[in-house]
Amino acid sequence: MSQYKPPPLSELSRRQVQWIVGGAALTLATMPGQTNFIAQFNTSLRETFGLSHGEFGGLYTIATLASAFLLIWAGMLVDRYSARKLAIASIAGLALTAVAMSGLGHVALLVVALACLRFFGQGMLAHISATTMARWFNRFRGRALSFAGLGFTIGEASLPFTITLAIAAFGWRTVSPLSHVLTGQNWTRSAVLRDPLFYAIIFGIMAPPAMARSSSSIKRI
Repeated sequence: MSQYKPPPLSELSRRQVQWIVGGAALTLATMPGQTNFIAQFNTSLRETFGLSHGEFGGLYTIATLASAFLLIWAGMLVDRYSARKLAIASIAGLALTAVAMSGLGHVALLVVALACLRFFGQGMLAHISATTMARWFNRFRGRALSFAGLGFTIGEASLPFTITLAIAAFGWRTVSPLSHVLTGQNWTRSAVLRDPLFYAIIFGIMAPPAMARSSSSIKRI
């Protein structure tokens, strides 16, 4: 068993702390491209474009796959250009997409907008943050990645609920450029537990974090 003792966080330099804060800011900025965030616009988008649940899901799948394939090419840009310039470009692209999305009038443009949200947000910003932490840290690499990932947690804990309230108050077209409704049924905890579909999907939802936890444990052995 390894006897290596990690250095205390007090040895982090001011510059390193700034990099970690920047990484967390980037992961927080990914939220407009995250599924749990876009889902808040689900009902409004389906009603606006006359889409069923299945049709919207299919279009979202196409958009996600398109952004993933684009990231295969764009991911190497992090090895060629500075993280700061790429982060600024990605945030600008995300902001422009959000503004454009508020004025969408055709379902084809909706797919393009969703793909761009996924690419700039969930894709590039998360990739830039993780790559930068791994590149610029040695002794603190694991903890730097963990701290930078707090942006995901903060965003997931606060923004979807805030956006839901904003959509209800101002409408999705007004909220979209500022941020980036609940589904048709108001689900209670007991209603979810009574729904057979919940038990069909819960294992799939739980599997990724469980596997990540197991992987981390194995690495420490």
